[in-house]
Amino acid sequence: MSDSSATYEVRYGWNRKSVFVLLGSLAFLAAPLLFSQYSSARVDGITVPMPVISVLSALLGLCGVVAGLATVLSRRLALRVDADGVTLGSLPLRSATGEAFVPWEEITAVELWVQHAGRARMPYVGLHRAPGTATLPGAARSRVAQAANTALTGQSAELLAASRPVNFWHLDRPGFLAAVQQNAPTTPVIVAADFP
Repeated sequence: MSDSSATYEVRYGWNRKSVFVLLGSLAFLAAPLLFSQYSSARVDGITVPMPVISVLSALLGLCGVVAGLATVLSRRLALRVDADGVTLGSLPLRSATGEAFVPWEEITAVELWVQHAGRARMPYVGLHRAPGTATLPGAARSRVAQAANTALTGQSAELLAASRPVNFWHLDRPGFLAAVQQNAPTTPVIVAADFP
């Protein structure tokens, strides 16, 4: 394998999930037209005027379309693995996260894990880092936020700070694992049994 083939890079773009999110957002935009013949709706036993529901639905749909298109069309870096280390791309619509470069010397293991929320699941690429390394951009700073995130995901605050969701981009698992193996052959890789 040549040096160029040891680099794995993926950017935000079109995939099944991004198409699903955009279609769902368009459905929220269209909902006011579909239900315009009704004057009100009952939500948990409360009568809500249809204009209120229409405005909220349209706003939600518009936000989803704008956010989804902005993410997909940005083509920003989502993840990069090369001879120097791993670059975690910034999260969509969260500029505070920024890109975070982690050199191989700081990485003690690579983990592909899954967050479960009811029936939904979100795959993540995470890095275990050596103790005492600098905090990455976008990591939760307060102990309360770290504890809440840990309770939600079941993962340590350190792993969460060095993880990125596989969302609005596609992870080519064999390509990613091959790049990690070539660039850091002694770095352990942990893959959750239910990681897609």
